[in-house]
Amino acid sequence: MSYDTINSFPQDISNLQTGDVLAAVDLGSNSFHMVIARYEGERLHIIDKLRESIRLGAGLDEQHNIISTAQERAINCLQRFGQRLRDCSASKVRVVGTNTLRRAANSQDFIQKAQAALGHEIEIISGIEEARLIYSGVSHFAPHYAGKRVVMDIGGGSTEVIYGENENPKLMESVSVGCVYLSQLYFPDGKINAKRMHKAITHASREFEPIYLKYTQHSWQHVIGASGTARAAIRLVQDLGWSVNGMTVESLHKLKDTLIDFEHVDNILLPDLSVDRAAILPAGVAILVAFFKMFKVDIMRYAEGALREGLLYDQWDRLQNRDIRYLTINALKNQYSVDLEQVKRVRKTSLGLLEQVAKAWNLTDGRYQRLLHWGAELYEVGLSISHSQYHKHSHYIVANADMAGFSRSGQAVLAHLVGHHRRRVPGLDEFPLGLDQQKQFHALVIFRIACLLHRSRLDEGLPVYFVEVSENKMTLSLPKSWLKKHALTMADLEQEQNYLADHLFQLKIKTV
Repeated sequence: MSYDTINSFPQDISNLQTGDVLAAVDLGSNSFHMVIARYEGERLHIIDKLRESIRLGAGLDEQHNIISTAQERAINCLQRFGQRLRDCSASKVRVVGTNTLRRAANSQDFIQKAQAALGHEIEIISGIEEARLIYSGVSHFAPHYAGKRVVMDIGGGSTEVIYGENENPKLMESVSVGCVYLSQLYFPDGKINAKRMHKAITHASREFEPIYLKYTQHSWQHVIGASGTARAAIRLVQDLGWSVNGMTVESLHKLKDTLIDFEHVDNILLPDLSVDRAAILPAGVAILVAFFKMFKVDIMRYAEGALREGLLYDQWDRLQNRDIRYLTINALKNQYSVDLEQVKRVRKTSLGLLEQVAKAWNLTDGRYQRLLHWGAELYEVGLSISHSQYHKHSHYIVANADMAGFSRSGQAVLAHLVGHHRRRVPGLDEFPLGLDQQKQFHALVIFRIACLLHRSRLDEGLPVYFVEVSENKMTLSLPKSWLKKHALTMADLEQEQNYLADHLFQLKIKTV
């Protein structure tokens, strides 16, 4: 594989085979969903769907810890999901957690248990990434609503709003109001009245207020509701004969008034409405009323496809070497006017070093190849702010940018790499939990050496070099004549020996 061209991307899988099965699992604040599809004839065919109401968002205590009973419900569900996924390879399964797992103080402890139950890794994604995936799911499953559109998805803990044109999202926001969260605030005992409904609508309106203006500056042809709350509301107003194709603002207000008349969620008797959905419907309708008013919506239609379907297609793209994460890296690199020739030098050397040590350090997983590749692309973005402490600026930019395709843990791992490519070497306990910490340390050693060897930014290239490693030692063999001509590089290598020695790691420079 060549690493010379600026757009050469590591590729894990040459292509997806007909009959391959992909799976996506969405660990939402209200429900856990799993969807399984088979790849046939350049299309994904849904072959199985599972949904269980877990209400994880309602299981947070005052310290934002997921309580034991909620954890038990979740783990039992994931064991059942895990049985269905037992024969699926890791590369063909995506599992993501959303708002509640972003907020939970004991999220990491829960995730370790959940991964053991499910048998697959769990990623926590940002609200913006959730919005992107929702829009992708709607785009693939609702081609009849093409053109300019707004997609709105009410979850248990957050609501995503996306404006886009055809397959391309243009504006993406995630607001911190969901049907489980709002139910706890305004309908905790199940009682419904006009005063509570008004307060819930006002609360949701306040959450939409900071974002609605930039949406209403655009025109659109369709407003689309995605996922369970929108589906339930739209089907109800149609089944009750209040609207024909979608949900009008008038029919939504009729539904709101009808819920108030029921006085309690236990009394809600509406067509094909489950008990679980009825419990959170008043809060969901409050969010819809606020959205319709703030965004000046006349009618909303429902489309199949949401976060889990978006995950399926995102995974399909990755397996077909159309990984959006590379486009994200390129956009960020170009935004900060990174020196592309330096990118090429550091990327080639870091991946060349990896090739020599991958087996010994057990870095054969493609994630480490991608990590070093992306690190080379972004480690100098901080220079756009200042040369002084630029590695810290790089860390901040990468850690806090909206990076499409990246999980929060994946972004943290990348930010940590670029932020520690020079100066002090962090201890193992300082590495993020997204990947094995010892392997991250070894990847960082590789990356630091690659950056150091190209500090002079010369185009002459490096001489032939060799690397041998053990767990706590690296021997780098370089020609004696080359080191003699590059005294500054030798001084840098000696300084690097001191940095690494602080962590009981030996860097030995051998002349040949």
